Amino acid sequence: LLARGKYDEMDRLLGAAYADEAIASIRAWWGVTVTVTAALAGRNTLQIGCQIGAVSISRTVSAAA
Repeated sequence: LLARGKYDEMDRLLGAAYADEAIASIRAWWGVTVTVTAALAGRNTLQIGCQIGAVSISRTVSAAA
């Protein structure tokens, strides 16, 4: 869904919300604090990241993918 977006502030917020929803079950099961970030990383590129303790995962979403 995001690969077809406009890569604007709305897509950044949607990316963070999608990532937060995807890891909600991990947060609930383990009772951990999860930090979700999303940043516009250039033209047509969105960087989404999640951090749980010392573990950090990031994913780049791009229209060129």
